[in-house]
Amino acid sequence: MMKKPTIVLFAGVFLCISFYASADNGEAFKIEHPYIQVSAGGSIGENENYAAFRLSGGADLSERFGVEAGVTTITDIFFTDIDIFYLSLVARYPIGEKMRIAGKVGVLSWDSRIQELFAPSRQEDGVNAMLGVEVQYYLFTHLALVLSLDYYGSVDVGRSVGNETIFPGSIGLRYVF
Repeated sequence: MMKKPTIVLFAGVFLCISFYASADNGEAFKIEHPYIQVSAGGSIGENENYAAFRLSGGADLSERFGVEAGVTTITDIFFTDIDIFYLSLVARYPIGEKMRIAGKVGVLSWDSRIQELFAPSRQEDGVNAMLGVEVQYYLFTHLALVLSLDYYGSVDVGRSVGNETIFPGSIGLRYVF
C-alpha cells in the first residue's frame, strides 16, 4: 500500500508543475482538454512476460505540454501483482493533422505482492523515475488510439529473479473532453 508521505509528495509535485507550467498572461491556473485513457498490453521483461492494464487521465497546460497521472497494474496472474501510481509531465509534437508523438518524464510509486510456491507471500515497494513515449492517432475529434512504451525502472518481481526492469507496452483508447 502506498504510504501517506508518497501521496503527499505526488500531490505536491503535480500541483507545482501545474501552476508553474500553466501560468500564462496573468492567469494562475489554465487546464484545457482533459482526457481519460484505458490501455492494455504487456510488459516485456528480461526474464518474464506480464499483462499490463492502465487507467490514466491528464490535461493540456499549453499546446505542447501537459500533465498525466495514472495507475498501472502489472500481473503474471499466478505469482506477482505490481501496482504502479505515476505522475508525469508530457511534451507533445504534432506529426500531421491527426497524429502526435509524445514523451513523458515523471515519478512513480510501486507496490508488489509476491506469492512464491511453498513460501509465505511478501510485499515490496519503492519509488522510481519513469520515462515514456507514445504515438497518438486521432480517429475522431474526441477519440484517439494510443500506442505507448514506458520505462518504470527496477521493480521486485520475486521468484528468485529479484529486481527486474519493467517496460510496459500498451495500446489504448483516449477520450478527450
